[in-house]
Amino acid sequence: MHPAVRGLHTPMDVPDRLKGVLLGTAVGDALGVVTEGMTARAIARRFGRVERFRLFGRTGFVSDDTEQSALVAQSLVRHPCDVDAFRRAFRRSLLGWFLRLPWGVGLATLRACARIPLGFRESGVVTAGNGAAMRAAVVGVLFATDESRRRTFGEALARTTHTDSRAVSGAIFVETWPPHWPEASV
Repeated sequence: MHPAVRGLHTPMDVPDRLKGVLLGTAVGDALGVVTEGMTARAIARRFGRVERFRLFGRTGFVSDDTEQSALVAQSLVRHPCDVDAFRRAFRRSLLGWFLRLPWGVGLATLRACARIPLGFRESGVVTAGNGAAMRAAVVGVLFATDESRRRTFGEALARTTHTDSRAVSGAIFVETWPPHWPEASV
């Protein structure tokens, strides 16, 4: 593990927090992917309460949100001290992921991924979608005790696909929640 990652001290070990946020993202994503884009009324009418995996029978699947969160974690662990190297690594990973024709990719991410191989230095597009927020928790976990790096890396991550200030603000909000890490492990 990179020395900068080992040096971050939080109430729980950073690798355990990274595993937890990725697992929580995947489980929540698998439960919710079947209702993506639906209103609360439509969900209640069709499913009642969503309490189990329902995409194909009893099998749950994750969406692009979980897959991109894993790419973020890989890029951050490789480059926790250099925001430019992190951004380049995430863009490369995102492009490779995109070229494998992922299921459920959002329109903003689709447009941003198309800009990367065309040589655009800034790949993000002006949209207030939630894609940047959906993968932001990983940044919050790694830099839980370092607000400056959390914001710097978080903005770079968000702007890779979404440049609208509302999308960037949404991602920063996710990274800072909860506002204070608990003193004891939960």
